[in-house]
Amino acid sequence: MLIGAVAWCVVVVVVAIAVWQAIGAAGEDAFGGSNGSTLPPVTGQTTTEPRNGPTPTLSPRTTSPSGPVTTASPPSPGSSPSSAVAQTRSWTGGAGTVVVRCVGATASLQSATPGDGFRVEIDKRGPEEVRVELTRGEEEVRVDARCVAGVPRFSAEERGDSSGSD
Repeated sequence: MLIGAVAWCVVVVVVAIAVWQAIGAAGEDAFGGSNGSTLPPVTGQTTTEPRNGPTPTLSPRTTSPSGPVTTASPPSPGSSPSSAVAQTRSWTGGAGTVVVRCVGATASLQSATPGDGFRVEIDKRGPEEVRVELTRGEEEVRVDARCVAGVPRFSAEERGDSSGSD
């Protein structure tokens, strides 16, 4: 009886080790390697804000280490390892922030937060394209996003008076 109990304990320990190794390997596959964290890797943020000048235009500005968090969703049960991984990115400017998630070619609006004095109008929530308009008086910023190779890509167009003066 003692030998049976010891054998059972050995089997339980071996199976537990194998399961943890399988979980760890699956996590590395889903998140692109181990960085000592169970969270997805964080990438640099691309934000677009108006330049000062007579013609309002938008130019990209990269800041680090804060920024959009690249999230990788673990595969759903029954999905193949080649299934699309979810990628989330954000666009941030003086008019507000727009967060979009892509799974393959399918885009979905996650959130749209207006900047000070702006209001949000959502024109398209996906799946081919996300379009959000941020307006304040005569000033309007239109943010479009599409999934390119499974990653949200933003374009922004500013129209109207952004100077706040006549």
